[in-house]
Amino acid sequence: MTCGSGCDTASFFNSADHLLEFATLCLGGMTALALLRSPLLAVLVVPPMFLLQRSVLTKQLEIAATTDAKTGLLNAATWHHVASVELARAERECYGAALLIIDMDNFKVINDTHGHLTGDDVLKAVADCLNEEMRGYDSTGRFGGEEFVVVLSEVDELSALTISERLRVKIGNLEVPSRADGSILTGLSCSIGLACYPNHGTDTEALLHAADAAMYAAKRNGRNRVQLSSVRLSI
Repeated sequence: MTCGSGCDTASFFNSADHLLEFATLCLGGMTALALLRSPLLAVLVVPPMFLLQRSVLTKQLEIAATTDAKTGLLNAATWHHVASVELARAERECYGAALLIIDMDNFKVINDTHGHLTGDDVLKAVADCLNEEMRGYDSTGRFGGEEFVVVLSEVDELSALTISERLRVKIGNLEVPSRADGSILTGLSCSIGLACYPNHGTDTEALLHAADAAMYAAKRNGRNRVQLSSVRLSI
């Protein structure tokens, strides 16, 4: 499952809605013709209509159960599963991977000053930024509160650092309107903890622990920075 982008979820809904509408119109036309020629034939339209509606509803429920409602990213449980699958593949195919924890700096100040709705807008803007910057086979999620997680596939340590720094700069350039007074919020910043497979851990839990410690180190060192994990495994 490669749901690194909430855009994939949105595009699915758009295409599914259009296809459903088209199919419904076709079935409606068939029903009208059946009623004109032989009313009994109209009964045959009911089963495909039921199956069509059911399949779309099932897919929508699956997406709702795996995504975060505020940001459209993977929720924590689903992201954890996806990350574990990706790390298992990295081990099997002998390539590098990386795990990022991205925590927005001073987020409580935004909520207290501009309100929680503006805070939600900031979270959505950050999620959209992640969607735009990540590759199609990376996976992004909301870990809770103002914290996001990313698993990068097929990267070495230098590439992971470059991607993390680019994300930090992009988030810092975001502009989000305030719902409180209409002003534009600028100067957002985040602290990013980075842990790489296999140097800093060989499973999701170990890498999360290493990245989390690195993120808190970034906070202590002044925020608005990328911090590489100091953990080193002998491999």
